[in-house]
Amino acid sequence: MARHAGAEKVIRGSYYLSGDSVLFLASVMDVGSGRMLRSFDPVGAPLDRAIDALEALRERIAVGLSPLVNASVWPQAVDPDLAPLPSLPAYREFVAGQKRYRSGEAEQGAEHLRRAAELDSSFVAPLIHLAMHATWWSDEGCLLTDSIGVVLEPRRDRLSAWNRLTIDLLRAHCRGDVAEAVDLLGARFEAYPRSSVARSHYEMALEGANRPRAVREVLLGMDPERDLTLSSPEDATGYWSRLAMTWHMTGDYRSELAITDRWRDSAGRVWREVRGRTLVALGRERELRELLATGDTALESFAREWLRMAAELAAHGHQRSAIVMAESVLTRLELEPDTGWVLRSLLEADRLLGRPEHERSVLERIARTGLDSLEGLDVRARIALLSGDTAQAERIYSYLGEWSSLPLMGPGLRGSLILVRAQMAAGLGRREEAVDLLRTPKGGGPSPVEYHYDPLLAPLRGYPPFEAFLKFDD
Repeated sequence: MARHAGAEKVIRGSYYLSGDSVLFLASVMDVGSGRMLRSFDPVGAPLDRAIDALEALRERIAVGLSPLVNASVWPQAVDPDLAPLPSLPAYREFVAGQKRYRSGEAEQGAEHLRRAAELDSSFVAPLIHLAMHATWWSDEGCLLTDSIGVVLEPRRDRLSAWNRLTIDLLRAHCRGDVAEAVDLLGARFEAYPRSSVARSHYEMALEGANRPRAVREVLLGMDPERDLTLSSPEDATGYWSRLAMTWHMTGDYRSELAITDRWRDSAGRVWREVRGRTLVALGRERELRELLATGDTALESFAREWLRMAAELAAHGHQRSAIVMAESVLTRLELEPDTGWVLRSLLEADRLLGRPEHERSVLERIARTGLDSLEGLDVRARIALLSGDTAQAERIYSYLGEWSSLPLMGPGLRGSLILVRAQMAAGLGRREEAVDLLRTPKGGGPSPVEYHYDPLLAPLRGYPPFEAFLKFDD
């Protein structure tokens, strides 16, 4: 009947009479394969109150079925087995919280998750999800993550493998122990090999740990054309661009080019960037010019794309072509108002052109726009370096080192702090120290694929330890 109706899943069950009681059993089956997707604990009641048992079973089925048919709103940090099943009111609060997060309403989302945890104390998923968001989206969120870990510790033995590994890896990230976090992510993926979330989180952690070959191995275990998690073109774009990145980081540009031939999306910005950097690396400048000629002519898009390719050209030794492209962008930007993206594009162009006085002038204009604490320090440090104020640069460098060593810091902020110190060390001529900082697994912040074309790391080019590091040997 289910196949005739075109259903993908069916709920099946049975009931048994035992004395004056009735017992109900139910499960969810995949129609195509006949595989059981989820089973539910039996529910019983006296025969004269059988409807009570059916109501309880209905709640369990509603909760258990939702992640199977509602994958687009199913939270990433949740145990795929969802055991034990929460009460329906707690589950509804949980889903409401997830939707709020997706709409960018983090505070409201957190409130729903807290209510879900209060409504059902056995429901761990809201706490795990709070910890995940706090760790990755708040610079000070690791305080909450650590508190949640302390709350869950007394019932650790009762946690599922998913929840136990997830809270452990989040706390490892908050301590700055990226190696431990990567190991835990690998263990979670091994325990849940069918989970696309476990796979993608592990792959991203491997990238942050500078292990592109391991990233490639994980990605090649997927088929983006059949994997049910890749439900949109954006998902496929992310897959192909990340796979291409692994070839770029290990210097196999022909394999990277083959990726862009297979994944052909000439209207997509990401595809054009990947294709362009590959053509640069292969020295095929004529094809690069043809690719850029078909790009978006809007000034912001034009500036972003041309400066990105100019940085690649400079990194691969095509300095003259890089200068020509940077000058083309500069000519169009100099009459524009000092909006955020314009100033940052001017800054990038000046760095590529080697114009320190102009760079300092742009940085001083940026400093007047109102910056967060890290960006403000970064700007001040760069102004000090360009002005020859080594003492001021050293003070900021030391302060950033102390800051990055603080416990319970979000991995994104910690990674950014370490990278800024590496850029400063390069500017101060301390190349060995800069490379040591770059080698530090960060777990957050900019991707290592950016190191080779970062103009602030240009003083390291030609330095053997830096060039050896850029081979990214796992």
